Amino acid sequence: MADEEQKLLVAAVQGGELYIISNQYGRWVQVGDVDFKDNSDPAYATKYLEALESLYVKRYVSRESDVCYRLKVSGWEKARKLAKTSGN
Repeated sequence: MADEEQKLLVAAVQGGELYIISNQYGRWVQVGDVDFKDNSDPAYATKYLEALESLYVKRYVSRESDVCYRLKVSGWEKARKLAKTSGN
């Protein structure tokens, strides 16, 4: 599992929802109060958008709408395991 996927899952362990935010400055993933973007490096946000899509393909998250994803049971299990091993 890619590092970006792991970070998204650990961030989602509290509320279980991940969002795609779009505005005039670009698109990025937001989980809780964490924005996975770097204004100086657009590729950073792209990595996390791709990681979110990968989590969807792997069935760790479900797509609730065009902008909202939610952890599935397997996602919760993986997120909790990762959070425990990372000390969060």
